Amino acid sequence: MTIQTTTPRRGNAGTRRKTRRGRLARVVRSIGQSAGGRQTCFVAPRGQDARETRGRDALATPVSASGRPRVWASLLNASLCLWIVVMLQGGCDSQPEPELYDVHIGKASWRVEVAVTEAQQRRGLAERDELPAGRGMLFVYDSPHVMKFWMKGCRIPLDIAFIDARHRVVNIHTMPCEPPDIRFNTYSSDVPSLLALEVPANALHQAGVRVGDVVTFDPRIPLPAPTKP
Repeated sequence: MTIQTTTPRRGNAGTRRKTRRGRLARVVRSIGQSAGGRQTCFVAPRGQDARETRGRDALATPVSASGRPRVWASLLNASLCLWIVVMLQGGCDSQPEPELYDVHIGKASWRVEVAVTEAQQRRGLAERDELPAGRGMLFVYDSPHVMKFWMKGCRIPLDIAFIDARHRVVNIHTMPCEPPDIRFNTYSSDVPSLLALEVPANALHQAGVRVGDVVTFDPRIPLPAPTKP
């Protein structure tokens, strides 16, 4: 191995700087590949040009390999970015459709959402502006207990049917909308119940639902087997 002890001349250092500059240019061209497969590079000010552009917008301008501006490439990139933003925004705003299940009482039936978590049960049908006919929400609890519901935050009147562990209706109420600045009325099951069914107001009366009616549920709903009398 030979150890070089002499100091390199300026000419050799300049050659190395040119070599490094050439490598850097090739990397920049590689990064600047356009969507169409043609090369672009970015013109960065140097020397006197840099001093003249200081304090102004020195954003690089896309140019072709020949040095001419590539306006269409800028427009293409801007359009692509806008499309991505719109798609992401739409994805954030859109809400997935809830899964629906069938609930039958006599000859009447409703397609219902199921509230099983505490958060779902607290929210219920609050802050909704409509509930289509034939739709509703079923509240499912782990064990029978005396339930009390209110209309806080609800903008649509509702019927509620409380259902016990034998899957029989034990109480029915019609719950009108109430102003937000009053003490809300509560609607109780009066006896231990396992489930509560909310549907549009007067729907239970129109369907002829009465206390003592047996309720049947979509088998996909996770319910304990009904208890025997």
